[in-house]
Amino acid sequence: VAWWILIPLFLFPIFNDFWVWGLHRVWKLKQKWVILEIKVPRNIEKSPKAMENVFAALHAVRYKGDPSWEDTYFKGEGLRWFSCELVGYAGEVHFYIRIMDMFRNLAGSAIYSEYPDAELVESEDYTELMPELLPNATYDLFGTDLILAKPDPYPIKTYDFFEANVDEQRLDPISAVTEVMSR
Repeated sequence: VAWWILIPLFLFPIFNDFWVWGLHRVWKLKQKWVILEIKVPRNIEKSPKAMENVFAALHAVRYKGDPSWEDTYFKGEGLRWFSCELVGYAGEVHFYIRIMDMFRNLAGSAIYSEYPDAELVESEDYTELMPELLPNATYDLFGTDLILAKPDPYPIKTYDFFEANVDEQRLDPISAVTEVMSR
């Protein structure tokens, strides 16, 4: 007898998910993105702490925090993000940052503050150089998403041993990865 009440109650969560998904998709399409290539000098006398400072500054992209109810359900706004990418092609390793255009100056300031000799150059999307079908006979690719099984127990800032006092102890933590990618 009360089916006309139960069916809308049952369908509302489904409608809600599609509504938010559609608005968020439109919001993402409206955003203007830029890809910046970071050209760093060969020998940098910096510890990993410098890059940690860059990421801490880039975290300001999320300064607004989680979107409000109004932003989510009427504007489709979602969390703002950026992507730091390590790409190996033509025997070279390239560093890119993909970020919303409105945060271009923030990215430049964060990088130049720690690496004043670095160059930031707007770049074309390197993924457009790839064929439609991957992997294929020429390109052997692999990708994955990592999801934490448990929440982070400690913030990374508690580990002070990242800062090395002696120049000889400074090792490049990604040197093994960049060596493989350059081949």
